[in-house]
Amino acid sequence: IVENIYRHRQGGMEATKASITGAGEVGLAVVMSTCTSVVVFLPLILMKNAGDFSFWMLRIGIPVIVSLVASLFIALVFVPLAAQRLSHGTKHGELRLIVWVRERYVRTLRWVLTRRLDAAVLVLLVMGSTWFYYTKHNLPRPANNYGWGDNMPFFFDLPSGGTLEDADKIFAKAEAVVDQNREHWGVERYETRFAYNNGRIQVKLRADANTEWYSYTWDSLLRWLNVRKPGIDRLGIEKEFREQFPLAPGVRLRSLQSGSSGGSQDAGMSISLYGEDTGTLMGLAEEAVRRLRTIPGLTSVDTDLERGGNELQIQLDRDRARRVGVNPQEISSSISYAMRGLELGRYYGPDGRELRVFAQLGESDRASLDDLRSMTFKTDSGVEVPLETVATLNVTRTLGQIQREGRQTILRVTARAPRTDSRQLFAAVDKAMEGFSMPRGYRWDKGNFYQQDQADAEMQFALILAVTFVFLLMGLLFESFVLPLAVIIAVPFSFLGVYWMLYLTGTPLDNMAMIGVVILVGVVVNNAIVLVDMANRLRAAGQPRFEALMEAGRHRFRPILMTTLCTVSGLIPMALGNARIDGMPYAPLGRTMIGGLLAATLLTLVIVPLFYTLIDDLREHVAGIWGSAWSRRGATADVPSESMGGAASGVGRAAPME
Repeated sequence: IVENIYRHRQGGMEATKASITGAGEVGLAVVMSTCTSVVVFLPLILMKNAGDFSFWMLRIGIPVIVSLVASLFIALVFVPLAAQRLSHGTKHGELRLIVWVRERYVRTLRWVLTRRLDAAVLVLLVMGSTWFYYTKHNLPRPANNYGWGDNMPFFFDLPSGGTLEDADKIFAKAEAVVDQNREHWGVERYETRFAYNNGRIQVKLRADANTEWYSYTWDSLLRWLNVRKPGIDRLGIEKEFREQFPLAPGVRLRSLQSGSSGGSQDAGMSISLYGEDTGTLMGLAEEAVRRLRTIPGLTSVDTDLERGGNELQIQLDRDRARRVGVNPQEISSSISYAMRGLELGRYYGPDGRELRVFAQLGESDRASLDDLRSMTFKTDSGVEVPLETVATLNVTRTLGQIQREGRQTILRVTARAPRTDSRQLFAAVDKAMEGFSMPRGYRWDKGNFYQQDQADAEMQFALILAVTFVFLLMGLLFESFVLPLAVIIAVPFSFLGVYWMLYLTGTPLDNMAMIGVVILVGVVVNNAIVLVDMANRLRAAGQPRFEALMEAGRHRFRPILMTTLCTVSGLIPMALGNARIDGMPYAPLGRTMIGGLLAATLLTLVIVPLFYTLIDDLREHVAGIWGSAWSRRGATADVPSESMGGAASGVGRAAPME
């Protein structure tokens, strides 16, 4: 709006008239372009069961919608007033760079409009080559392991049968490794929790967000130009930790990496085994682990079984116990009292202290399995029999916890690999699990793979809805459902810029990047709307189509360039910074929008006029065919009426029959 008012003022128009005319000429286009930016958020905000994607779109969308509506009100009401009050009408010469670039653009646009077939073939070749490259080199899709923020946990599974003292020695050595690398890894603090058979060291890394964004931007630029080496990432920390902390026999290390923007990231997936019998599932899990370990490059393969411990199981033969005269309930309670102890009550001392009193066998009498086997119980006849006479004792491996879903027990097998693309891991798992036979009533699936597929389907559905809403809004603006197709063509070309930006910066296509793709649908069409709207107004004023497009491109070149560069400049701190929420970085969102905006703007100025002429010709051609079809139908309908009229009047000549 400001640029259009300024253009009229430079042409010598009075301030009030220039403000009214300038705002009025582009007012409708600005309203519609703002509405297209707002409407792309509605599908995800209104969709149900959209998961995390809808959650983030809602948190980002509401502030953006409110800001856009407020800015539209200010632009339509206060900006023309400010321009009328503050503008003095002084003429200024344009920058030489702007004049030079505009002249080259006008020449390019003239060539495109005069050689439309060559330009269309060139456009299709560019899109085709990019699509071919995209199918050969897919953008990485990271596993969604967000939620740990700046925390990096290391999980340890210890041998069963150990003591807290043994676990303390192991974790003391692990803490020493963390202390030695505190500065190198950027450790702010760490926290250790452990039991006799498992534990965790949770390392809190220093957040780079605490530094100034401009210093971080400079560091990022130097790293991107290979002038400065990047700092160690989470995968590198885990690798060095494993090298410096050799695992003792029976100790297993598991880690959960939460990725960073543009960095390496663990790809992980879990296979869920479903069935009725836990023992059968354990055997199937061992076979699944054996198959998965054939995949090269896996960092770890573990199951819920490995997170459990050894359990002493006593199976009582009730019939035999009754025959010898031993009460089964007495056996159960005696074992419980002897091994776990029994609280007898509370003792209140003279000083007012309260003590809980327990009765339990001494440590020497319950130290081994033989001590339990030798426990004796009196029969009805007074004879003492050992426990192993009436019960079977064995030590078995058990699950740490039993999960059930749909009345079936679930046992999970988790595999992790140092890959940036989780889909590569999914494909490798499919190949390894080929021919995996299971008993009747048992099945397996890839839980997080289906979740990722569902998230992709939700994103695609949101993208389709966004394009549909934008198309309908432009149909209202242009009063046509054919010309908006020329504007929609800017959307796929913005995806061209998105792909190359993510590829060149090594940024994964995560949730934030997908949100940026959806937002781009409503943003990249703004420039095309302003351009096509002016061309339509000039044609309505009587100018031919070619001259109208040339003049629209010449006049709209500067404001389109201004708005795009302003938006890109505002996104640079986000694209180069490291701000994040709940471990999810915002940088992919900024990079996606910058790449899409730059590509869409450069191509909108040339390709939208090209497709405008092609679609306009198609519309006129279809309208001509439709009109001629209706005229022929009307002419055919008139012949029988004349023949009937002639017959009714008694005129029957041979010529009309011929």
